[in-house]
Amino acid sequence: MNNSESPWLNLPSTPSLPHPNQGHFLQLTNHRLWYNIYGQSIHSPVLFLHGGLANSDYWSLQIQELQIDFQCIV
Repeated sequence: MNNSESPWLNLPSTPSLPHPNQGHFLQLTNHRLWYNIYGQSIHSPVLFLHGGLANSDYWSLQIQELQIDFQCIV
Protein backbone atom coordinates (compact mmCIF):
# COMPACT_ATOMS: atom_id res chain seq x y z
CA MET A 1 0.00 0.00 0.00
CA ASN A 2 1.48 3.37 -0.98
CA ASN A 3 0.77 6.78 0.52
CA SER A 4 -1.70 7.77 -2.20
CA GLU A 5 -3.87 4.84 -1.12
CA SER A 6 -3.46 5.83 2.53
CA PRO A 7 -3.87 9.63 2.77
CA TRP A 8 -3.75 9.49 6.59
CA LEU A 9 -0.06 8.61 6.27
CA ASN A 10 0.63 12.05 4.75
CA LEU A 11 0.42 14.74 7.38
CA PRO A 12 0.37 18.41 6.38
CA SER A 13 3.37 20.50 7.38
CA THR A 14 3.24 22.02 10.85
CA PRO A 15 2.15 25.68 10.74
CA SER A 16 4.11 28.37 12.59
CA LEU A 17 2.67 30.46 15.39
CA PRO A 18 1.35 33.87 14.31
CA HIS A 19 3.58 36.93 14.60
CA PRO A 20 4.73 38.49 16.79
CA ASN A 21 6.11 35.29 18.23
CA GLN A 22 8.08 36.84 21.10
CA GLY A 23 7.46 34.33 23.87
CA HIS A 24 7.99 34.57 27.61
CA PHE A 25 9.41 32.29 30.29
CA LEU A 26 7.95 31.45 33.68
CA GLN A 27 10.24 29.94 36.32
CA LEU A 28 8.49 27.33 38.49
CA THR A 29 10.72 25.76 41.13
CA ASN A 30 13.03 23.58 38.99
CA HIS A 31 11.19 24.09 35.71
CA ARG A 32 11.24 26.80 33.07
CA LEU A 33 7.99 27.12 31.11
CA TRP A 34 7.75 28.93 27.75
CA TYR A 35 4.48 30.64 26.82
CA ASN A 36 3.14 33.27 24.48
CA ILE A 37 0.04 35.46 24.52
CA TYR A 38 -2.02 36.50 21.51
CA GLY A 39 -5.01 38.84 21.47
CA GLN A 40 -5.93 41.66 23.81
CA SER A 41 -6.07 41.35 27.59
CA ILE A 42 -9.60 42.81 27.64
CA HIS A 43 -10.90 39.55 26.11
CA SER A 44 -11.63 36.33 27.98
CA PRO A 45 -8.56 34.06 28.11
CA VAL A 46 -8.29 30.67 26.42
CA LEU A 47 -5.44 28.39 27.52
CA PHE A 48 -4.00 26.05 24.88
CA LEU A 49 -2.16 22.92 26.02
CA HIS A 50 -0.45 20.52 23.64
CA GLY A 51 0.07 16.88 24.40
CA GLY A 52 2.30 14.03 23.43
CA LEU A 53 5.17 14.88 21.13
CA ALA A 54 3.47 17.99 19.73
CA ASN A 55 4.36 21.62 20.38
CA SER A 56 2.46 24.91 20.45
CA ASP A 57 2.90 25.42 16.69
CA TYR A 58 0.06 22.95 16.13
CA TRP A 59 -2.39 25.51 17.59
CA SER A 60 -1.42 28.16 15.02
CA LEU A 61 -4.55 28.01 12.85
CA GLN A 62 -6.89 28.12 15.86
CA ILE A 63 -4.99 31.03 17.39
CA GLN A 64 -5.19 33.06 14.17
CA GLU A 65 -8.99 32.98 14.39
CA LEU A 66 -9.59 33.00 18.14
CA GLN A 67 -7.21 35.87 18.98
CA ILE A 68 -9.76 38.24 17.43
CA ASP A 69 -12.28 37.66 20.24
CA PHE A 70 -10.17 35.99 22.94
CA GLN A 71 -6.82 36.32 24.65
CA CYS A 72 -4.97 33.14 23.64
CA ILE A 73 -2.32 31.79 26.00
CA VAL A 74 -0.25 29.11 24.35
